[in-house]
Amino acid sequence: MHGEANSGEHERFRELAAAATCGALSAEERELLERHLGDCEECLSAFHEYQVLANEGATLLAGGYEHREESR
Repeated sequence: MHGEANSGEHERFRELAAAATCGALSAEERELLERHLGDCEECLSAFHEYQVLANEGATLLAGGYEHREESR
């Protein structure tokens, strides 16, 4: 499918990959994404990157956050 998919289709699958990291896909969308990822290294790579961001990105961002008490 990789050779057949145009850039618009890849964009759609990258969006599905991002949504999959937070469990926001329907069963049908998940199945469609999994089939595509089996054939497309480009989108599989993007999916793995989204997983890393979802699993590690928030922790890294939170680590640099300082909570400041509001002064009145």
